[in-house]
Amino acid sequence: MTPQEENALKVSFLSRNPNIRDGIPAAVQHNHLYARISPQSKQEFHSFWRACLNNLVQKYEMQQSLITYLTDVFCLRKQMNDQFSDVFCETGFRLSHAQKSLSVLLKEKWCRNEIPAPPLCPIDRNVLNELGIHSFCWTRMDEVDFCQTVDLLCKRAQAQDLSIAQWELATFEDR
Repeated sequence: MTPQEENALKVSFLSRNPNIRDGIPAAVQHNHLYARISPQSKQEFHSFWRACLNNLVQKYEMQQSLITYLTDVFCLRKQMNDQFSDVFCETGFRLSHAQKSLSVLLKEKWCRNEIPAPPLCPIDRNVLNELGIHSFCWTRMDEVDFCQTVDLLCKRAQAQDLSIAQWELATFEDR
């Protein structure tokens, strides 16, 4: 993919998603999280979550490895569960909440040319369907499912000589 083609895909994505400035709504839209939470607690929780994400994003101003990304996702999940376990439903702050919120934020910043390409794209139902994965739902994936999906994403992108971020933009351009 040429830099011009990549840039055109980024511009197209941003034009189709003009309000994508925050990964939190994308992470909770189809992914139940709260068991019992007051509006004030929800605001505190979202502020904390947003601060964690913004802190993580700073390191992605320089290219980061997939291993660093995976570590960040697992640490974010743990940090959120440690801090707010009393407001979550029985499954807690899931891996899907962590990966989707971080990935959407990184994708948005990359498409705005604020950071280098992120190591991974947001994983959701569309990505799983494209990969032919129908054995689990993205909102309920565990570490094994997640790592198998990441491995398959790497292979699919490499087969097309693309980064995972480029593969995802190109794959979903017409949808």
